[in-house]
Amino acid sequence: FTGTSLKEVVIPNQIRSIGALAFCSDSLQDIYIGTGVEKIGLGAFNVEAFEIESGPIKVHTCLSEDAFGAIQTGIWTAEDSAILEGGEPPEMYPSFSSNTTFAYESHHPGEVVIENEVPVSCTETKHYDRVTYCTICEAQASRIIIYADPAYGHYFNLVWKKDANGVITATGKCSRCDKTITDQVASRVTKNDIEYAVIEVDGQTFEKPVDEIIPPPAPPTPPITGKFRCSMCSTAEKYGKIPVIGWFITILHYLVHLLSQK
Repeated sequence: FTGTSLKEVVIPNQIRSIGALAFCSDSLQDIYIGTGVEKIGLGAFNVEAFEIESGPIKVHTCLSEDAFGAIQTGIWTAEDSAILEGGEPPEMYPSFSSNTTFAYESHHPGEVVIENEVPVSCTETKHYDRVTYCTICEAQASRIIIYADPAYGHYFNLVWKKDANGVITATGKCSRCDKTITDQVASRVTKNDIEYAVIEVDGQTFEKPVDEIIPPPAPPTPPITGKFRCSMCSTAEKYGKIPVIGWFITILHYLVHLLSQK
């Protein structure tokens, strides 16, 4: 590839050796080197071997600095001589030009994939991960969490109740997610001289003025029932739930006795 207009070179993990003068190009800008490379030939990425000024080049490698440093560089082999038809090796130019910088544990990102997608709900903001993986070693190259639509929040049709002791409770069902609360005890908060009953559900606050919560009705007065027993005949008669009827029955019964004595 020497003399070509390559701007980027990607060396996959399967490559063990890079030959001498393999990628000498004055247009080269980025080199990605996988984890399998063990040898790099003389002037492999160094256009200066042809007395051409090199532009800035950045080497990205999946390897750590120590592991990359263990790669043999500046190698000239018999195969290289055969390619040059028995020619002598050029001057001892290093594998990389003098204008090269190195980024270790730096990956070659592939296409973005979406992971861990969570849909929007009453309690969850829609979010997902935008992830890229290295096309060389398949390690994760980047991960960004994207937050999109905010949580809806619950929508309750609450029924507020106040018992005889002044304890306020709320009951209701969310029309969006069917979450149900039953007799949740409310606290009381005063704002602007108005007292509110307040409950909290999943971080949301719901409130209602205490004065608008109708207390339960007073229990009904038990009906008056009973019997009377005649002092003359010891007859017991029920007079029902209405005292007036009882009095009428009592007087009528007494009159029957008076008439029977005449």
